[in-house]
Amino acid sequence: NTVRTIIIMGAAESSTSSHPPMLAKEQPAKSKRTNRGPKHKCVLLFDDAEIGQNSSVLNRKDVLRLVWNLPKRLRLTWRKLFDTNTDGLSFTRLVESLTKNEATSFCIAVETKEKKGEIFGALMVFPEREGLTLNKTEWQGLSESYLFTFPQKQANVKRQPKKFLASANTDGHYCWCCRDMVASERFPNGLAFGGKEYPIKHFAMYIDEHMETLRTRKTGVTYEGWGCEDSNIENETMTIERVEVWQCDAEDERGEKPKKKNNIVAEMDGSAAVAAQRMKMKGGESHKNGDGGVLSEKHREARFLATVGSTKIALE
Repeated sequence: NTVRTIIIMGAAESSTSSHPPMLAKEQPAKSKRTNRGPKHKCVLLFDDAEIGQNSSVLNRKDVLRLVWNLPKRLRLTWRKLFDTNTDGLSFTRLVESLTKNEATSFCIAVETKEKKGEIFGALMVFPEREGLTLNKTEWQGLSESYLFTFPQKQANVKRQPKKFLASANTDGHYCWCCRDMVASERFPNGLAFGGKEYPIKHFAMYIDEHMETLRTRKTGVTYEGWGCEDSNIENETMTIERVEVWQCDAEDERGEKPKKKNNIVAEMDGSAAVAAQRMKMKGGESHKNGDGGVLSEKHREARFLATVGSTKIALE
């Protein structure tokens, strides 16, 4: 399928962007920024078959509101890896999309039948060129990982996500993924984020191995604020309506032409001198072949007379 792209131009990052991000509930009121840097670009890659009005759980504005908490390498190009609308409610296919070699850091978004319009999601960050490992029987991921929720859409209201970042005293239980383990409380099958796997399945967010239910629990052990009073997270089990997965560090394969170097850069790397030398050689060949110019064969006699005349004047 042909790949289509959507380029998202984000707001410029402020001079304080290097500080660690805060929870959504702690974000200060919007203020007019005076120190602006260059705009940031995020590219979403779709297949032709996925282009449509309801092509994604996360639209381009939702993605733009998620990327700013990520390392820069994960803000550039996102590619959709899995969608239940096209891949079906298959946990096997979901896990394969998460664990194949090119899928390292990823974003997963879930819609449920009980809470239509709301989104429950997780953004998992892994080291470069590493990713999720199936049946590892231990927790995986980095501390930049976080959970998020989007409320239902309302007319004339911006849908801002609530982000639940790793707590300062986190237990490191960012992501758990098992599929082929013998059913037990010690090594449960499924995809889980935050919380604990033993002695009970007390996960912050959990997709069961049959891809049927999404379970949430009030626990802020791993992700700060998850389950607090204003988080709208309850201890409940919901029926999955749709799931999609995005790769956050995809390669941009649009084949854009490299930008031409300006004169200063060309002079610095010597390419201007090389180009001038080639032009000189080309001009010399054309003169030798009689193609024109004052040094060509056509003007040989004139050059000779000019030389004789200058010599005669010198002798006088």
